[in-house]
Amino acid sequence: MKSTTITADHLQTLTRDVFCAIGCSAAEADRIAKYLLGANLTGHDSHGVIRVPRYVQAKLDGIIVADQTVSALVDTPVLSALDGRRGFGQTVGPQAVRIGIDKCKAMDSLRLVCAIPATSGASVTGPKWRPKPDWCRFIL
Repeated sequence: MKSTTITADHLQTLTRDVFCAIGCSAAEADRIAKYLLGANLTGHDSHGVIRVPRYVQAKLDGIIVADQTVSALVDTPVLSALDGRRGFGQTVGPQAVRIGIDKCKAMDSLRLVCAIPATSGASVTGPKWRPKPDWCRFIL
């Protein structure tokens, strides 16, 4: 079996193009490709580009819907129950975390409980989304 080596940049471009081709906006396709490739590059291959065929099929089957924005089912100063509206975890996950972080900052300190769908995982939020320990805690 012959193997082919491509650069990370090329793989990210190919991945982005796949998601554009199935109806994702360029912004969402870029985000998905970035997070999937990031998972591979940090050693989390099970959350990387190997998921592309599964995500494509889920999108084509209507299980996942492109370009969703989370909606609040419950929203108080200290609590939000959010609906990701069957969006890609790489899109709705960061939105949900941002809402939680903003609430933590506004209240000075509280706990952030994350219940994120299985399509998210560590590759979605990544290190840049982790809150500062002095104002928020994740309970997982």
